[in-house]
Amino acid sequence: MRCRSSWLAGDRSLPSHRFGSAAANRDAPNGAKITTVPQTAASALLASLLIAGCYQGVAADADSAQDGPASFGPVTMGSSTIDPATTENTASNSGSETDANTDDTASTDPSVGTSVDASGSDATDPVTSDPVTSDPVTSDPVTSASESLSASASSGGPDPVCGDANLDPGEQCDDGDDDNNDACLDTCEVATCGDGFLYAALEECDDGNNDPEVCAADCSIPFKLVFASSELYVGNLGGLAGADANCQTLADSAGLAGSYLAWLSTDAASPSTRFNHSTLPYRLVDGTTVAVDWDDLVDGTLNAAIAVTELGGAVPPGDTGCGGADFPTAWSATTSSGGFSGSGNCLDWTSIDDSGAWGLATATDGSWSDWCTGGTCSWLSPLYCFGQ
Repeated sequence: MRCRSSWLAGDRSLPSHRFGSAAANRDAPNGAKITTVPQTAASALLASLLIAGCYQGVAADADSAQDGPASFGPVTMGSSTIDPATTENTASNSGSETDANTDDTASTDPSVGTSVDASGSDATDPVTSDPVTSDPVTSDPVTSASESLSASASSGGPDPVCGDANLDPGEQCDDGDDDNNDACLDTCEVATCGDGFLYAALEECDDGNNDPEVCAADCSIPFKLVFASSELYVGNLGGLAGADANCQTLADSAGLAGSYLAWLSTDAASPSTRFNHSTLPYRLVDGTTVAVDWDDLVDGTLNAAIAVTELGGAVPPGDTGCGGADFPTAWSATTSSGGFSGSGNCLDWTSIDDSGAWGLATATDGSWSDWCTGGTCSWLSPLYCFGQ
């Protein structure tokens, strides 16, 4: 860029109070007029002159014109002072020609900072006009992002869901499953006695505290269940442990709480030695009392026959030949007092190549446990199972 110096010759300082003023227009040579612009625009114009290397004198005051090269002194624009002597010229001349007379015919409306040409058309000041409506300096993208995040949070994410395995506000627990027989219900409440769900690890029963004769207030069963199995077995039961496991499996499948053992004897063990001697009544699953306690159970007679299965049905007859066949028998080898009968026990319930002994499931006298002996261990018969 080269500065036209037709009226810029001489050493002419630029008085800060007369830049772009009426006095400046009056003193400018050759009828030149200086367009009035706001101070910010004047600062920009002056800076552009400095950067372009225009250190030739600017005629702002004809009365003070002198011959020789010109230099700028400090120029005050409102509260700002620009000293060209301390301003580093970092730009190179572009070589383009700037015509100082381009706007000679323009007049200025100082109230709006817009020049009006001779034709009456408005010429928008490129310095003061900003097509961007938002101030890029005052707009804070960090604040905007924060506000956006806050708005998103206030709108709420996914609602907490019971069963998602996350402990949310308002939940006592959340194990992520719908199993009501453990420590946490599917309502995300901690299992408690009286909630109507059997917490098998701690409770023997839970009927919602509806019937204390069926389930005690502490969720213990106020009686011991006894049943004849709905399944038939040969004499090889896998020993006492195998027979006990069969009883437990049937009870669990029927939803009966507690642990169960088979009423069987070997040479080394019998119900009298391995059963709990309960002080609670022994009852069938239909609520019928068989005996009021252990002592009543082994006194030689029953209050009711053990003629009901874990499912509440009749005892299947099996295929023993005892009594002429078709009788509902049960493997036993045990006396009605709970001891070993001394009869065959299928080699301690591990073989079908021995003889066995049975009780009669429909009897209430001593034959309920010790009725038939001498048959083969390959016969099929139910088991007696007692809650402990």
